[in-house]
Amino acid sequence: TANRAMEAWLNSNYPGTPNATAIQGIMKAERERARLLCHDLGIEEKPMSYTEMRINALRLATEAAGYSHAEAEEAANRAFGVWLQERNAAGEKFLFPGAITALEEVKSMFPGVLFGAITNGRANVTEM
Repeated sequence: TANRAMEAWLNSNYPGTPNATAIQGIMKAERERARLLCHDLGIEEKPMSYTEMRINALRLATEAAGYSHAEAEEAANRAFGVWLQERNAAGEKFLFPGAITALEEVKSMFPGVLFGAITNGRANVTEM
């Protein structure tokens, strides 16, 4: 999965960084910290995307492992790229057998048909 690929890349390129489960925990903790801070300051909470949360958690995790801020920034962005690439690759891995053939048949029977897709997260359906 995407988390395992990201974790393997981090371990290979930035030894000592936390595993994917710990990074998920950092994401949750940071989201809660931001919520509480906004509440305490009496300001409206700014929505944060999962992309922002994941990159921020990766940076924090890498810094906590002893890497410089600049190294952590680079690690976070590159690790997120690995995660996103694997996330998009998952589309082919988890298609039902015969799904592509069935869609091709529908397309040949109804040339003007348009297909849509809904994802549950940060997937790019044009890359799947």
